[in-house]
Amino acid sequence: MNIPLSNTRQPRLTPREIEVTLTWIASGSKAIAARRLHLAEPTVRAHIANVREKYSAVERSAHTKSDLLLCFLEDGHLHSGFRAN
Repeated sequence: MNIPLSNTRQPRLTPREIEVTLTWIASGSKAIAARRLHLAEPTVRAHIANVREKYSAVERSAHTKSDLLLCFLEDGHLHSGFRAN
């Protein structure tokens, strides 16, 4: 269950967009995330680009990995076992 930490507007992210973004945040690179998820690196890039566009559409900054991590924290997408490298 996702419990938002703020009242800010949230984009409608797909479960796959959340999974790919969290894997990328937790790993060192998009290439590593792609290997962990058995995806092509351009697919990882496309998911992250879509997530950034969706945050931009609700007027929230998500230009950097740190921005996305903060957005995901605020929106309740991080689970208690999440560990970023």
